[in-house]
Amino acid sequence: MPSRSIERYELYMYMGALFNTAIKWIQNGTRESEEDITGMFCKACGITEENRER
Repeated sequence: MPSRSIERYELYMYMGALFNTAIKWIQNGTRESEEDITGMFCKACGITEENRER
């Protein structure tokens, strides 16, 4: 990806969301299952079962 490409910001956006989700999940004692957290994150990012396999 070119260093001036606007798409590079998308990577930072998703990584920030993932990192903050993980922090909050751990702070709350990991009460939800890993599968529930993964499903919620994928849904929020528009990732479906079909394209998760890729």
